[in-house]
Amino acid sequence: MIKRLIINCLPLFLVSLALVVGGCGDSSSGTGGSGEFGIVSVSPAENAVNVTVNTMIVVTFSEELDPTSVLKASTFTLNPSMGGTVNCDIVEARFTPQHNLQYETTYSVTIPASIEDLDGHLLGSNYTWSFTTAEEP
Repeated sequence: MIKRLIINCLPLFLVSLALVVGGCGDSSSGTGGSGEFGIVSVSPAENAVNVTVNTMIVVTFSEELDPTSVLKASTFTLNPSMGGTVNCDIVEARFTPQHNLQYETTYSVTIPASIEDLDGHLLGSNYTWSFTTAEEP
């Protein structure tokens, strides 16, 4: 009786096991993440207004960054143009302008498609957003 139960249930068990194991594979999302490599948030936010002129620009990614792809002069393109320093840690890239931004100015920021996660996955396309600084006090 038990032998017959095992024989009858074995195919169902194997199919169930295959579905569970098949669902545990790598989704090519990098460093064990659960989705595609991309940008999760930006600061200042898209279309933000009254942004302080001494703000730092921060981009948060969905996966751990490859620092060599981030620490390049062209990582953050700011328009109007502004020099500054780029730093990164696990999932954040930060741009600190070399001096305060201009008052009452709309800035456009572009992150290049060449940014990579640790597994070599590219951002894939440029990411651009804008914000506007506060009025002069």
